[in-house]
Amino acid sequence: MQISASHLVGHEGTAVNLITVHKAKGLEYGRVYAIGLTEKQYKLGKVSGSPLPKNLPLAPEKDDDEDIRRLVYTVFTRAKKDLILSYAQMNLNEKKEDPLGCLTDLNPAWTSSSVGTESLVDFLERERKDLFSLPYHGDEKNFLADRIAKQFTLSVTALQNFLNVADGGPEHFVANNILRFPQAKSESACYGSAMHKALEVFFNDYKKTGLYSKSTLLDAFETAFKQDRFAEATERDFLARGTENLGALYSEITGKSYGDLHLEYDFRTAFGGIFLDGMQLTGKIDRIEVIDNTKIIITDYKT
Repeated sequence: MQISASHLVGHEGTAVNLITVHKAKGLEYGRVYAIGLTEKQYKLGKVSGSPLPKNLPLAPEKDDDEDIRRLVYTVFTRAKKDLILSYAQMNLNEKKEDPLGCLTDLNPAWTSSSVGTESLVDFLERERKDLFSLPYHGDEKNFLADRIAKQFTLSVTALQNFLNVADGGPEHFVANNILRFPQAKSESACYGSAMHKALEVFFNDYKKTGLYSKSTLLDAFETAFKQDRFAEATERDFLARGTENLGALYSEITGKSYGDLHLEYDFRTAFGGIFLDGMQLTGKIDRIEVIDNTKIIITDYKT
């Protein structure tokens, strides 16, 4: 998630800094939230493969536990007033997580009980209501107005998010299209994007060579889906599904002429941009075929 520096001007003192422990060295803050204090998170990368052969008699440059203790010490000494430490007892795959071993040395009086699921849900719901309570005033209104003026473009998806009141309507629109909160990747959405990319690569290759290549189609799909790095079982299932579906589609899209072919026709660059009441429209037409200058076929991919 990126926020333009222009949005932070005048709010440096109240802005929240998202920063790694290493980047925080030498800095101090009134209140520090240290998250993800688990063995797995803090040893991430230390247990994975070295480029050197395993039979070389080389010892680690630093002892893992001591190195981690130094990092935790850095965390503890960044806070001027309040220090909040947290870790999840289970990860997103519902597997048990262990806190950093050095945290067991803490004075029990410093620790609080685990946050219950119900209380956490209530807290998040209150925060959500506060965030989306309308109308906006003061700094909030100015921030949103500035963000819309400088960064917002209207796509068909954004318009649908605003109109779809069954799934949140304007509230969903503000979160996803104005504030752009980060979201977990959807397997189905990534599958659709990989299928889309495969067809784009396939037809670009056809434009250059005049030939249909099934291997190009399937290889492009596999490369695109693997980039999202899902679990092995999920990846295997979706690759099998995509290979089957694209194999069936291949026989439908080959053996015909496509005339003057235009791919990924972008609204933002067409005719110098397309605007509606000053708002730039965005989006792409997946495929346009101009047949003998008398007929146009427009195709939008759906999976």
